Amino acid sequence: RYLKFARTQAVLREYIINKLNTLLCKLGKTIGFKAKIVISNCISSEQLEKSMNDLIDGKLQFSEVVKLTRIS
Repeated sequence: RYLKFARTQAVLREYIINKLNTLLCKLGKTIGFKAKIVISNCISSEQLEKSMNDLIDGKLQFSEVVKLTRIS
């Protein structure tokens, strides 16, 4: 459940950042600037999905996947 929740958080985070970047792009064209929000040190939903599959396949341990979800 923990990993499914972490994946849901990642999907939501990516959605919000994408919508904010879309808004910044439109606003920037009107006002005359370029800006983009970039998040670092966060695992993407795709990376987390791959890690969860590796966990199921026995390629990773649970503790390794949990470490990936921690923000440094």
